[in-house]
Amino acid sequence: MFQMFLNDVQKEYLQDHFLYKSEIDLVRPIMKSKRFRITFKKWLEHLKKSRDMQITDVNSQNSMILQLKKCKNILKKYNLCNRYLIDLNVQSDNFEKTASKIYYERANILIKTENYYEALQSLLMMTDTSEVKVVYRLALCALKSNEKKLFEKNLSFLKELYKNMESRSEKDVEELKKYQNEYEKLLKKDVVASGNSLNDRDKFLHKFKEISIKITPKEGRHIILNEHVEDNTKLFKENAFAFVPLLPSSRNYSNCQGCATSNIVPVFCKICKGGFCSIICMKSHTYECRGSELGIWPEVGIAYLAFKIFINGFHQFRIMLEESFDGKTLDEILKSAVEVKFSPEKEQYRLLLSLETHFDQMMHGDLVTFALTSCALILYLQMETTFFKDQKILLEDEKWEVLASSLLLRHIGQSICNAHTMSDLKIEFGGELFPPFNKVSNEILRFETPIIQNVETFAGIFPFISLLNHSCKSNIRNCFNGSHLTIYSKGIIKNDDEILNNYGINYLRSCKTDRQIALREQYHFNCKCEECSKPHDNYLILQKLRCVVCQNLLEATFDMETMEVNSKKKHICNHCGTYFNVDEFEQMIRKLSENLQEIYSQNMLDNTIKILEYCMERLNPYHEVIYFFSKSLISSLDYSKIEENVELAKVAENMLKICQYLYGKYSIEFLLDNLSVMKFLSKNKSDIMELASNVLSDQSFNIFKNVYKVVSIC
Repeated sequence: MFQMFLNDVQKEYLQDHFLYKSEIDLVRPIMKSKRFRITFKKWLEHLKKSRDMQITDVNSQNSMILQLKKCKNILKKYNLCNRYLIDLNVQSDNFEKTASKIYYERANILIKTENYYEALQSLLMMTDTSEVKVVYRLALCALKSNEKKLFEKNLSFLKELYKNMESRSEKDVEELKKYQNEYEKLLKKDVVASGNSLNDRDKFLHKFKEISIKITPKEGRHIILNEHVEDNTKLFKENAFAFVPLLPSSRNYSNCQGCATSNIVPVFCKICKGGFCSIICMKSHTYECRGSELGIWPEVGIAYLAFKIFINGFHQFRIMLEESFDGKTLDEILKSAVEVKFSPEKEQYRLLLSLETHFDQMMHGDLVTFALTSCALILYLQMETTFFKDQKILLEDEKWEVLASSLLLRHIGQSICNAHTMSDLKIEFGGELFPPFNKVSNEILRFETPIIQNVETFAGIFPFISLLNHSCKSNIRNCFNGSHLTIYSKGIIKNDDEILNNYGINYLRSCKTDRQIALREQYHFNCKCEECSKPHDNYLILQKLRCVVCQNLLEATFDMETMEVNSKKKHICNHCGTYFNVDEFEQMIRKLSENLQEIYSQNMLDNTIKILEYCMERLNPYHEVIYFFSKSLISSLDYSKIEENVELAKVAENMLKICQYLYGKYSIEFLLDNLSVMKFLSKNKSDIMELASNVLSDQSFNIFKNVYKVVSIC
């Protein structure tokens, strides 16, 4: 829908004279255009009409509550509560009453699983908390969560109820007697004040080892390590300046949009249905709420992250300009903000402002799209929010309107070049997402086999980490934990070595030509890293065939996409003279692929392993097709129907070896592959737990650990 709006307004800006000179020059003619404003307003009105959610009628709401009461599976019931809370429309009759009932049902589940803090958040979302059963649960959960004031408030309320019990109705008296024993236990309890607080944004960077920023003509700004470190050493961590969810709330409710913690028990914004880990975190979202309700953010893509950067940093931007507005052109004002001297380890937003945009190297059509989008989002803030009013900005002053649009445009360019994709582990049982239950039992899991996968959650901007230059063979790894990104060494890094990141294009999983094209298209530079400077291409070496007699690598390669050898000519080993039968090899590959569709007998399994071994003998030991077929074989097996198999164990060990080579020992991929072979390959459980603690976020590791106690994950 947003693309239709862009198509309608961008024609007049695709002329040759509308070229990049500065952000100001790009947005000024757009913001001056009455047609652009009128078209945007019409689009917004059309969006409001088309995004009107279907009102959830009373019968449907009653059906929701009935289904919840019937559901006996705790995990299914928990997820059903979340889905119903998302589906409920705030404009529906009885919305508050129905939502309160659902939150109460979910709180009961969370009390059973000893998630008292999460249960407390659910109860606090209820509009009427005067019933005895609710007050008792509030007091209990506040006690267990160390929320002293809340505990005392609800305990005092309970005291009044019991004190005046004789004056209450028969039903109320019956309810009071039901909780009297629990109430008397609460009277004997005391609680210390909670230390819960939001992250301190001022302390955005934490260094664990000595690092410094250097500037050279060749590398530009880059980060140097000032001491020798061993493999898997924690170097530093940074808190994201801004982040946005990669999926809409209906598919992303287990990740907090306020602090980026994943696998949460969500409380939902009534308006936009965004999920948050607490009511405190929910208060952190304001100006993006209306856009979420209207469905704007999935339409504008990476510009959503730029929008969050803008609203998080605009106050600081204003302070920077308070004494430099008068007597300067808008270009000079923006340039002074970008080029002002600052401390990159202390001033995160100023560091962010100085990051590259590469606008001068972008396609003209892309620039026009980004400029129109930035102007549209400024109009959204004007028409649908109180942002500029809260900032005490009068947008009747053309300078501020153009400057704000230019700043947002700059952040779009910076987001394209510097955003990180954040990810974390998700666990499902029987198709139901598994939350951070503190108490896990077989009754909850119903002996289902879990599905574990690494899922992309947010796009975030980390300005200091963005200073790291790219290498196709980096010497670090990234570990996300909520809104924090921690950098660990990968291998030994010597004193005065540059710390090198990987921009998602690894030398073992992509050829040099493809890497160079991808880096030029998105990041606008020609990679001259160590791997790209070598005369040979390590990726192509991995794809090579090898002689079955002497194991010498041949010149020919096997392409995984086409499942064919790249050359049909006669291949003879130049070391021992052995002939390589290409036709036979490709026939065996096809047979292997067919067998893996369904392995229905022990004989077929044995035959499939033999074919796989045949292929392994004739390919580079680390060829990705061996890894792919090995994973497919292991994932296709029903372990209850297969016998102990030494050859299968060898396949599994070899798969792990390839995974470690391709992805690294401390990677989600290596953890998941280790889990997949646990039922038939002897693996030390303490080693699995240590690996999990190294690669998972705190929240995901706690879930993993709790599930691990009950079921054997595979």
